[in-house]
Amino acid sequence: MKNDHLQEIKRFREQLANIGQTPRIFSSPADAIYFQIRKDIPEGLHIEDYPVQVQIISVAKKSLFMVTPTNQLFLNPIALGQIISGLDAIIAEESAPSSWNCVHPRIKTASMKLFLDGHYTDAAVDAFIEINDAVKELYKERHPEEEVPDGVDLMHKAFGTNELKLGDDTETGKNIQQGFHFMFAGAISAFRNPKAHSNKEIITAEEAMRRIMFASSLLYKLYDNK
Repeated sequence: MKNDHLQEIKRFREQLANIGQTPRIFSSPADAIYFQIRKDIPEGLHIEDYPVQVQIISVAKKSLFMVTPTNQLFLNPIALGQIISGLDAIIAEESAPSSWNCVHPRIKTASMKLFLDGHYTDAAVDAFIEINDAVKELYKERHPEEEVPDGVDLMHKAFGTNELKLGDDTETGKNIQQGFHFMFAGAISAFRNPKAHSNKEIITAEEAMRRIMFASSLLYKLYDNK
């Protein structure tokens, strides 16, 4: 179970945060801190449980220390921050209500910490920004030389012309394609940038979660038919 490692992850996260408060030059590669970090990250974290976070941590880990010609180690604060953010996302996921277990991993990474910190509107908006980015990526794979459209125009071009097929060629499949075409376009129009409609929109936690779940359903459909 993932929770078996939660306390260990929390303790290690605090150790890393404390490292950031200490001098950033270490005497040699034999420094205990160096080997502790090289060994412990991402030990205890399973790629199938946290695919996005473990990838971020693993990449950042490789650039965490920079060695000088005199064999001194400099701590890279950017890489350290990325590792701590990845651990924070895992801790937030494990501490969150079980409804987050149904949310697509990309949207969890984008929205969950904002939600848990009480930034409900931003959490919901970022879920739909993630959809926009995902559709852009898939469209770009198919048309690497084209300028990729954005927002509602992107949704119409991607789904309205069957660039990204979500249904088969049967009548039912065509209806499914049309339905998701308008759901993607409507979702981006209504929820990606609510301040374009009103500067006063502040939503509740319940409304934010409803929007996040809707965004997650769309993203799962997108990747199920990739």
